Amino acid sequence: KILGANEVIDYKKEDFTLRNETYDYIIDIIGNCSVREYKKLLKDNGACVVIGFSSMKRMLQLMIYETFTSKNTGKKICGLGPAVASKKEINYLKEMIEDEKMIPVIDREYPLRDAVDAMKYFEDEHAKTKVIISIKKEDSK
Repeated sequence: KILGANEVIDYKKEDFTLRNETYDYIIDIIGNCSVREYKKLLKDNGACVVIGFSSMKRMLQLMIYETFTSKNTGKKICGLGPAVASKKEINYLKEMIEDEKMIPVIDREYPLRDAVDAMKYFEDEHAKTKVIISIKKEDSK
């Protein structure tokens, strides 16, 4: 809720897909639902952004759909992948973080040489937020 959500659902305690509710917006940091489930959970003109994925299968499924938009209901589902940002956009994000208007939430950071451990931690669903794999010059030695 500190990041502005009206409701936060702990996927380890509750399967929100079993609720008899629909949502205007869903931000999913675990990504363990199918596109079909997201469509069922969204109100007309609702949007779902998947930031993380519970498995490669889920990531590939969303990549195949890329940005799914229903012509009949206006429901939008998309995944966030790698982005290319301009210097102006990077500086804007830097200012937002410095002014504490945006708070990055990182569960763990792994050096590149431990990428296998990072993926295991992520795929075993231990990650509470983002898991970062850092690439630093000294890691390549």
